[in-house]
Amino acid sequence: MIYARKSVLCHSEAMSELVGTIIERTNGGWIITERRVAYDVENTVNCLKASGLYEQAEIWSRIMIKQLKTGGDFISHYLRHVEELAKKLEYPSFPVSNEIWQEAANTFEMVNIRSEG
Repeated sequence: MIYARKSVLCHSEAMSELVGTIIERTNGGWIITERRVAYDVENTVNCLKASGLYEQAEIWSRIMIKQLKTGGDFISHYLRHVEELAKKLEYPSFPVSNEIWQEAANTFEMVNIRSEG
């Protein structure tokens, strides 16, 4: 089993680390190993921008870029925003309509989220 935690941004460099834990069951019990893999943030952002995902899912891409550059958790904030908007519009819980996703993308406010990337 592999459990991946969030990436950790080193603010002094443009490098980040993906931190994960590998849990193995052996005849002698359990082996737990932590792994760290460094990656270049700007290269990762440029690859995302060059992919079709950026055009097809702009809000998700911008949030991911914001997370990569700051180490913050913006996906949770966005999902809470979607849920609050759905409740405000008296829409049942997930899954929500494409219209609500679009409205959430249009009204999601986060410092520089629209200008990042």
